[in-house]
Amino acid sequence: MSRLVDYATAIVSYWQFWIAVAFWIERALERYLPTSTTKKFNELLPAARRRPLFPWIAAFAFCYANFRAWDIERSAKETAIAGSRPARLNPSKLYQDGFEIADVDEPKIDAGNQTLTFPRLSTIRLDPNREIEYSNWKILCTLDEKKWTGTSGTPQGPVRQYAGIICKIQGHR
Repeated sequence: MSRLVDYATAIVSYWQFWIAVAFWIERALERYLPTSTTKKFNELLPAARRRPLFPWIAAFAFCYANFRAWDIERSAKETAIAGSRPARLNPSKLYQDGFEIADVDEPKIDAGNQTLTFPRLSTIRLDPNREIEYSNWKILCTLDEKKWTGTSGTPQGPVRQYAGIICKIQGHR
C-alpha cells in the first residue's frame, strides 16, 4: 500500500499542475478578455468542442506526470549508485557492474597499442564479452585458454588462473 501512496504523491503534483493550467486558460480568457478574444476563441473552438479536449489534456498530463516521476526516480538511483562506487578502484582487482570479479597483478601498460598485460589473473566469474573496470580505465579482455595455468577451489567456487592476459583499453571510467 505504501508503494501506491508513493506513486500517487510522485505524480499528483505534475498532473495537477497541467490540469489546472488547462482549466485556468479557459477561465482566464473569459474573465480578463471577455469581449474580443473570447469571442474569437469561441468562434474557433466553441465550448461544446472544448469540453471533449479536457479528457485528452488530462491523459497527456497523466503521461507527463508519470514520465517526470520516473525520471526523478531514475536520476536518484543513478546518483546513489555513483555515490556507492569508490572514486578510485583497488589496483589489484577487476570489476564488472560494481562487483570485484578478479584478482590481478600490476599490469604492463603499452600506451602505443592501448593495452594492459596482466602477468596473473585469478577469477571466478569474469565475463570477457562485457566491459571491465580496472583502476580508472574501462577495458575488454580476452581469456585465452592457452594462457590458463590452473584452477583452485574456494567456498565461492572454482578460481581459474591465467598468465599473460592482454586487455584492450576502451577509455576512462
